[in-house]
Amino acid sequence: MSKVSLLLLALIFVINANAAVTVTVNTDTRHYDTNPRISEVLQPYALQQPWYWPAATLYRTDSNKPEQLRQRVLQLLNTLGQQTSDLGLRETYASLGTELLSWQLAERVVLAIDYDAARVKPELNPRLDDGEYLLQLKLRPEQVYLTGGIAQFGAVPHKAGAPVKEYLASAKLLNGADSSQLAVVQTNGQVQIAGVSYWNLEQIEAMPGAQLLVLFAPPLLDRLTADSNITQLNTLLQQLAVYRILP
Repeated sequence: MSKVSLLLLALIFVINANAAVTVTVNTDTRHYDTNPRISEVLQPYALQQPWYWPAATLYRTDSNKPEQLRQRVLQLLNTLGQQTSDLGLRETYASLGTELLSWQLAERVVLAIDYDAARVKPELNPRLDDGEYLLQLKLRPEQVYLTGGIAQFGAVPHKAGAPVKEYLASAKLLNGADSSQLAVVQTNGQVQIAGVSYWNLEQIEAMPGAQLLVLFAPPLLDRLTADSNITQLNTLLQQLAVYRILP
């Protein structure tokens, strides 16, 4: 290899090592030595596929917040398991803990990602702070994801126009699950609490690619206690689901 080639390789290495921002778009990683705007990051990819922009998500992969939150949830599940003599509840908490350990997590950046919108709306086209990012671009998802207090986690087909209650029709709820409501973690990061019982039924729809999180029912004596362990568990699970990186 010539001296010129070696110098060029060394220069590229120095530039990448000092890059202010690193962004992986799906599986393609690019380094920026200045802070790029969202439109600049999207430009090489925006027209490659008919992306479903509501499911486009931006994460910071160099943040330790998601893992810290996961450990808090796991510790709380362990505490709840130790506090109950109900073997069914213990199994529920253990099963959920195992599921949460399988999640890939990163800190979500709350921003609507849309190439055309970013080019005309300055508020949707900020510069990225220094750091490492993952930007997921997807075609329109064909499923939603069930998790929480249910017997079988995973993806089920998306039902256009259907209230979220319909996704629970064949689902088996575990001991301790709240059969009256669930959390809908939409693909844009918004979390909605949807009533699914006959007395509080709401016509909330799940966006393609959303997560349906079956919550847990506080014990009768704890339902008026805002800081009960079950209430904390429900809150933390919703926060953790926002950080979840889905396929």
